[in-house]
Formats: sequence, structure tokens, C-alpha cells
Amino acid sequence: MRSPFVVKTNGHDLEQLTSSGNNLSPVWSPDGENITFTHEDFFGGNVDVYAMAADGSAWRNITADPATDLEPDWGASR
Repeated sequence: MRSPFVVKTNGHDLEQLTSSGNNLSPVWSPDGENITFTHEDFFGGNVDVYAMAADGSAWRNITADPATDLEPDWGASR
């Protein structure tokens, strides 16, 4: 999957939430309010973990180190 999508439970209204870069491994937060995903930009090849609101707004980089922060996991303890 290149970008996170959402769709209504009836199968209608498919919506792509991201459009820039390679956005992989989307994971919903336990409360359903946010989605995390890995983002690789097309030009620099930098990989970061981002979180965004469930509607695709409010992107925020939550990566400390691109070399070690590979995939989001809401259940992981730090």
C-alpha cells in the first residue's frame, strides 16, 4: 500500500489521505482518532514515522531517528 485510504463501511466514498512520497504501513491508533505511517520522501530517501488525524489532517513527525524508527506500533512500550 502506497498511501493510507479510508472507506465507509458500505464500501463507498474511498478517500486517499496522503498524496506525497511513499506512505507505508498505516496503523490505526487504539482509539481510532489517529493513524501512524512511515513516510519516505521521493527526493532525499529519508524515512520517518508520522502520525495524522483520522481525516488526513494534522501530520506530525514522531520520528527520533530514521535509522531505527521503522514502523509504527501503537502497542509498543518505550
